[in-house]
Amino acid sequence: MAPLRERSPEPFRPTKKPKTGSLSSGDPFFQGLLLPESVASLNVEYKTSSPFKHCVVEQLFKDTLLESVKEEILQNIHFTEKETDIYRVRTYGYALFLAHAKY
Repeated sequence: MAPLRERSPEPFRPTKKPKTGSLSSGDPFFQGLLLPESVASLNVEYKTSSPFKHCVVEQLFKDTLLESVKEEILQNIHFTEKETDIYRVRTYGYALFLAHAKY
């Protein structure tokens, strides 16, 4: 049996802080979500939540983005129905062919 050797240490990767309030007007998030006061409010909500840590984001994405994603899915995904004596399933291929949403 070959002798075991220690693993190489993981390279140091500094964590990046997300930029708040600096996204362009074309960003997918709801307007004002990433403003410092909104982020601070969500942070307080998270820290004071119980019985487990959580926060509720009422409006995460813009409605126009969600509508365009829904339309794109309905237009481009095609199901194949498979049935046996005990169940019926609709299968579909990977959604890799969907174009990126233009928001």
